[in-house]
Amino acid sequence: MEPMKKFWRKNGGGCSFLKLWTKSKLTKQPVVTACPEYTSMERHTLRILRCMPDVTTIGVHGIGGIGKTSVLKTVIDFPPIKLLFDVVIWVSVSRNWSTRKIQDQVLRQLSLSTSQDSETNHEIAMRLFDALQSQRFLLLLDDVWEHISLDLIGIPQPAMENGCKMILSTRSRDVCRIMAADRMVQMERLLPEEAWELFQEQLGWIIDSGSKMWHYARTIVKKCHGLPLLIIVTGRALAKENDAFAWRLALKEFSHRNGIYKKLQFSFDRLESLELKSCFLYCAIFPEDRELRIIELVDLWIKEGLVAGNNLTDSRKKGCDIVDILVDASLLQILEGGVSIKMHDLIRDFVSIWLDRQVD
Repeated sequence: MEPMKKFWRKNGGGCSFLKLWTKSKLTKQPVVTACPEYTSMERHTLRILRCMPDVTTIGVHGIGGIGKTSVLKTVIDFPPIKLLFDVVIWVSVSRNWSTRKIQDQVLRQLSLSTSQDSETNHEIAMRLFDALQSQRFLLLLDDVWEHISLDLIGIPQPAMENGCKMILSTRSRDVCRIMAADRMVQMERLLPEEAWELFQEQLGWIIDSGSKMWHYARTIVKKCHGLPLLIIVTGRALAKENDAFAWRLALKEFSHRNGIYKKLQFSFDRLESLELKSCFLYCAIFPEDRELRIIELVDLWIKEGLVAGNNLTDSRKKGCDIVDILVDASLLQILEGGVSIKMHDLIRDFVSIWLDRQVD
């Protein structure tokens, strides 16, 4: 079960994780009531939900790979959200953002006609403003790197009067400030037992407590420093190892890697063929946060000579198998609908650094 679905179904029969958003007599805004004992993900989500009645803009900040995007997705999966807002807008910003890129994302989600080359940003902004000015919306800006003017995009300013809210995620606390966040939520690393549980979920099997393999694995998890992304890709990389000697070698190799990018390289190095590695590296040539249709990506691999079979059908099957392997390794992320993939920005950063080193 996906963590977000599991989150809202937790303790299903009796004390549910989040009982209700009730109407406060003082604020006439929803108030969250909750049960004790939460995971890190649940704690962060609760902090955001509890802020929402009293503020208009919330900034979620933390280092790359710590789970900011996952927390924002958990917030919008909270069942009452769709009842509290007329529309929920999700925008993937990234470092290479532009006003037009953001406008196009919002246009699609509002089911408005996409922008034309002849249309100026100002004209699009007017269309968006007209569509949103009477709507109670929740705007989520994921992966923000600098100030973004909502006015230039065409999004009305969230305010207590119009009932609109904005939540943004960023690696920088300073970005929260320049985006005028009323409240900031700092993402914290996973607690040791949470990290261990997440790691074992990626393995798909339980290591016998107290065994040599268990001690090696616990040490590897400790060296992931509570970062969910690193724990996930490392766990996937070691899922097929089932003897203590292999785990001992893995620990030795992992221990010699300092910094998150070198630790991410551990998973890349364990890809079983040059073909797999080449196809993975190729995915990093696209702009950050670019969503790639799987069949189009596979055809590009074939065109570049990275994948070859007896015929086109065979080559495409081979390419799709490679996509499955990279997704299973969590080096690529499958998107909703199952027809497109994308690369996490932190993994893309690792690839860029790795490629620069090869050139040097």
